[in-house]
Amino acid sequence: MYYDDLPIWGFIGKVDKEGKDPSDFKYYLFKHIHFDIFYNKDRVIEINVRTDPNALVDVTEDKEVDVEFLYTVKWKETNTPFDKRMDKYSQSSSLPHHLEIHWFSIINSCVTVLLLTGFLATILMRVLKNDFVK
Repeated sequence: MYYDDLPIWGFIGKVDKEGKDPSDFKYYLFKHIHFDIFYNKDRVIEINVRTDPNALVDVTEDKEVDVEFLYTVKWKETNTPFDKRMDKYSQSSSLPHHLEIHWFSIINSCVTVLLLTGFLATILMRVLKNDFVK
């Protein structure tokens, strides 16, 4: 989810793996979600989402289930400036923070290309040597 261009992620359910066979698994859906919203003056800075592990609905069986979803919002004031609100998300990104050059792989590839070129040249020279002599 997104709120004010801030990404929000969390779990909507859980799986209890009681046995090794997938038919023995139990599937649950969380009914209650807690939102902690941090703000600075009139700007939203950060949002955290938690689920209530005690508010579960069993959805294992393939039948229609009526679920009443609930949510709780807590507004908390923070001193973090609006300009710094995306710093949390850029630090937790799965992308590398700096470009890491794999020098060993580059040198290994270059040496492999040179060796293969040398082998090909040697084979061609031996095969074509008789043609050059004629």
